[in-house]
Amino acid sequence: MLGVGEFRVGQLPDSLPEDAPLPLHHLFDTHREVSRKNLLESYHDALGYRDECLSLFLLNHLSLEQRVLAEDLFWSIVTRVLRLTRELPELPEELEGLERALAEHAPALDGGAGERPVLVHGDLWPGNLLVREGRLAAILDWELATGAPRDYELLLVEHFCLYPNDFCEQGWEIYAAGDWCDYARLLASHYPALVAGAGLRERLDLYQLQYVMEVYAGWARQFGAGEGVAVALLAKAANFATAHGARIFASR
Repeated sequence: MLGVGEFRVGQLPDSLPEDAPLPLHHLFDTHREVSRKNLLESYHDALGYRDECLSLFLLNHLSLEQRVLAEDLFWSIVTRVLRLTRELPELPEELEGLERALAEHAPALDGGAGERPVLVHGDLWPGNLLVREGRLAAILDWELATGAPRDYELLLVEHFCLYPNDFCEQGWEIYAAGDWCDYARLLASHYPALVAGAGLRERLDLYQLQYVMEVYAGWARQFGAGEGVAVALLAKAANFATAHGARIFASR
């Protein structure tokens, strides 16, 4: 994560089995070769190889353990890139405030220290839930499933409640944030462990900032940073980087 000096990842292996999927080998090699001379190249490569690992996971060609390892390698690469970026003469202007905000809240990550990663769905908005006779019957679309702290599940839940039209096809935007106020409360009442951790709000801010800026980087790389969507994404980042932004969940 931006601004975090030591983002915790799992123990990385010294080598990979020869039969490990090729994108995982590429991530591993990128992790070993990050230097000041290839910062942007390493970051862009890591994004691409991570996406390839996700695609393999969806096709059942990558195990859950390998998917978790891919995430650990990716975030270790990001941490090293950012650490080296701080040694450059100047940072991109749009990241300066975000860097400070994340550094300020980084100790909140200690709230999850010692907790083993669990399987989280990663996209638990109402469109992925099937309800029958008032009871949850099935959960769909596990393509974003990963190993993470259990409260990481709240990232997309909160994002949906705040920005529900982001989950609609263009031209079919009909939701308002107030339409889904009860969804987050219902989820928290049935799964209290999701909202029970100390420092929950600060960790959620970090999750949200990471998520929004990752989407921003991908959009800006493809369409340019001056496009309307890119500006809207920076506005979302600003929401979570300021103390008075809109939130759904709070620390207890």
